[in-house]
Amino acid sequence: MIGLGWFEIVLVLGLVALLVMIVRPTAKPARVTDEAFVPVLSADAVDSALLRELGDVPRWRHRSAHGRVHVIEREYVPGFAFVVAALAFPFGLLALMWRSRHRAEVSVVEAEGGCRVRFVCTATHGDVRALAQAIQRAAPSVNVLI
Repeated sequence: MIGLGWFEIVLVLGLVALLVMIVRPTAKPARVTDEAFVPVLSADAVDSALLRELGDVPRWRHRSAHGRVHVIEREYVPGFAFVVAALAFPFGLLALMWRSRHRAEVSVVEAEGGCRVRFVCTATHGDVRALAQAIQRAAPSVNVLI
């Protein structure tokens, strides 16, 4: 009969946790690029509305705003890391070091009769939807592709 002690169990669970981190199934983030014309509104008006609306998007942090270009990011620990940490304690705690980062860039440019809003984002579909709704609140005539 094979006797398994705590050390062997913890060692096997740690190896399983590392294996899960290496070959984990993840949904690829969506890459969205869209540009829309905003009639009548000036670039300054849209830019100030974007600054306000993008700052209110949950879980996203406004990184910079230079010359009407807004960069926002979201960094998070994926859900699988908590499961691995609980199942493979104490080695599983290494899974909590796993981070994912999503980034979005929204720029506003003057155009004849209004302005252009360009949206470039790499994020999950839910995050893209939240950002698109914030952009549409700032400039209602903009329809970002989701």
